[in-house]
Amino acid sequence: MDYKIWEEKNLIDQLKNLSKKEKNDKCDTISDIEIKSNKKILIDITGQKNRGIYKIVNKCNNKYYVGRTNDFDKRWKKHKSDLNKNRHPNDMLQHSWNKYGENNFEFIIVECSNDCLLRLEQKYLTIAENEQDKCYNLNFNSLYGNDSLSEYSKEKIRNSLLGRKHTEETINKISESKIGAKHHFYGKKHNDITRLKMSNAHKGKKHTDESKKRISESKIGRPISQETRLKISNAIKNKKLTNIKQV
Repeated sequence: MDYKIWEEKNLIDQLKNLSKKEKNDKCDTISDIEIKSNKKILIDITGQKNRGIYKIVNKCNNKYYVGRTNDFDKRWKKHKSDLNKNRHPNDMLQHSWNKYGENNFEFIIVECSNDCLLRLEQKYLTIAENEQDKCYNLNFNSLYGNDSLSEYSKEKIRNSLLGRKHTEETINKISESKIGAKHHFYGKKHNDITRLKMSNAHKGKKHTDESKKRISESKIGRPISQETRLKISNAIKNKKLTNIKQV
């Protein structure tokens, strides 16, 4: 299978020419034995160590996982060990491995480099992010931040939060953290332009019956301070006075 995910310099072709393999050998594929035996050849060809970017490719559907490593054969062994023990951190790759079996996956060296692997990996992760249906990666940030998660990961997080409720203790802590001077808007006021924008944004909006019921239930048994009572009273008085003037 002459399969290339990206049009990059293919070191494997060079290895195959040097070792005079038959033309019908699988392109791009390196077995455990080949990685060991060709480690010295890789260094001779590139003048670089056995480090760089690799892919794990599913031969049945061509989906891939891309990553970086300082040692190709050790990294492949680690991946296989975790996958065969059903404990790989990438559950999407793990499910696929369980379904198709070890023999239907191949390890590919994409590029060897002595440069910063984080930058090099990010180049390939950016490509992978644009074709998420073709890859197993769950994060497309080489620094493993959460600002570039796959749609699969986002959906998984959303589902894990469905139906989850804070404990009474947590609710009280959140409430206390926003009281008085602790609140992020304490002592501040919206300007007239912002108020107008907020007013226009809410015009015509109505709560559903279900929403009204939830709001009502949330206020049952909640004590109202004297200060709040006074504010409500003044607001009602001002509203009545305004209506009288308009009449």
